[in-house]
Amino acid sequence: MMPGPQAAFMTALLQSREAANVTADAVARISATADGSELRDDLRGTDIGRLLGNATFQDRRERDGFLWEYLEAQFSLLEEMPFFPADAAQFARAYIRKYDLANLKAHLQGIAAGKASALIPVGILRRGGFLDDLAEADSVEGIGRILRSAGLAEFAAGLSAADTARGVPETTFLDAAFHNHLASVARGLHGETILAHACGVMLDYENLSLLLRAVPGEWGTAAEKHFIAPGYLLTANEFKECVTFGAKEFAKRIEFPAYRNAAEEAASLASAATPAAAGEVVAKHRFAHLRGLLATQVAPPCVAAWYLILKETEVRNVRLLLKAAEDGLSLEAARRCMVL
Repeated sequence: MMPGPQAAFMTALLQSREAANVTADAVARISATADGSELRDDLRGTDIGRLLGNATFQDRRERDGFLWEYLEAQFSLLEEMPFFPADAAQFARAYIRKYDLANLKAHLQGIAAGKASALIPVGILRRGGFLDDLAEADSVEGIGRILRSAGLAEFAAGLSAADTARGVPETTFLDAAFHNHLASVARGLHGETILAHACGVMLDYENLSLLLRAVPGEWGTAAEKHFIAPGYLLTANEFKECVTFGAKEFAKRIEFPAYRNAAEEAASLASAATPAAAGEVVAKHRFAHLRGLLATQVAPPCVAAWYLILKETEVRNVRLLLKAAEDGLSLEAARRCMVL
């Protein structure tokens, strides 16, 4: 089916905005010795760079706040533009729940540790004015009431499993709730075959990240409870088998080639490499995999999904650049960590 005028309008607008992204070419043009001021000048040809040129930050918290506000504005675009197809907005609203998930997990961990956690000003809770309520909630019951009021019943269900009185709370069920909701929404939209597959791939890379953290630490069977059910192409049995075989052998036990390649690359890192280094490998493979699935699609929800992924990746990359410039670190090191 040929896309209608609404879909064509949305695709044209989003593609014009993508052209102003911080791309690999834009990053390559930045001088290796650029300080914060020069970095902003080098990025002025991009959408976020123009905004950065007029922004001032007193500290890192304000810098991160600027970046989150930028990302929230990009996400809101998909829901607020009156001529965008409704199913694109529907998927966007499901996708941004990942930030509610991050905030919920951070707050539960903060309660368990007895200290406040910084929350991200992006997501359904933020838009509904519930983020401050979450920050002040000090019990699982109170959090559940807030989630239901915000329309996030999928997170509230079974929240009692996160017993904050026993130390680090168990939150795997929250990850599962998000991914199951996202896949459920995708299956009812235009382009659902590709979109649902992309959602399954997102889930698999989350489980692959868990696996890459679990195996070097030799968590053993304790790692199995962290698997985000039901999995997709990376199954629970495969996850269990990989954990059993340990750090030297697990990568070859992964059947799906894309995930095996990512695992092999991460496993080839020096033994002293941090979990963050393995996470960077997974992030790059995830981005490339999803680009191959979504970047050429014309169904509005698929176009929206790729735009969401592009913008959050852009914000991650710009944060790395700004942090390196602020700390006087090598921009070349920051480039190696970027997802382009």
